[in-house]
Amino acid sequence: SSASVWRRPASSGRNPSSASVWRRPASSGRNPSSAATLLGILRLNMLIRLIDALVIGALLFAAIEDIRGMQVRNAYPGFLLGLSLGRVALNRPPFIQVLTGVGLVFGVLYVFWHFGGIGGADVKILTALAVGEGMGIWVVLLLACAVFIAYALVLRRTREALPFVPAICVGYLLVWLMI
Repeated sequence: SSASVWRRPASSGRNPSSASVWRRPASSGRNPSSAATLLGILRLNMLIRLIDALVIGALLFAAIEDIRGMQVRNAYPGFLLGLSLGRVALNRPPFIQVLTGVGLVFGVLYVFWHFGGIGGADVKILTALAVGEGMGIWVVLLLACAVFIAYALVLRRTREALPFVPAICVGYLLVWLMI
């Protein structure tokens, strides 16, 4: 295009040496870095969505395992922790926010685990998710509790202990769909 062609300015007569200087014309108003920034934001958003999809997949497999035998292998919380750390690396939240979210979730859930109200895998999974979600994990936990109460009312007559990981999976999926 002609906008990017270099031109020699016409001599004004006052400064004879200015006519020999070649100048690039002013930009057309488009900032080339704004397109790159937008592309970077889209890539970042796609990576975060990919991490969320992997989290949902891992939670689904952990939920199936929890339903079958009321136990979840340590590989699931470890994998979820890795995904959460990837999300933290992409989002770069303040360290104190991550630490506060993880500490509060672990502290509260540890008390429930200590008194037999929740399983160890549930604590590990929710703590691993808290690394990536920060204080947003409380919304996931609230929805998971609502889902758990709903299916506990139906299934409590047939089973003494009920798995909680399926409720965590549904709660995380509901939060993901709301975003």
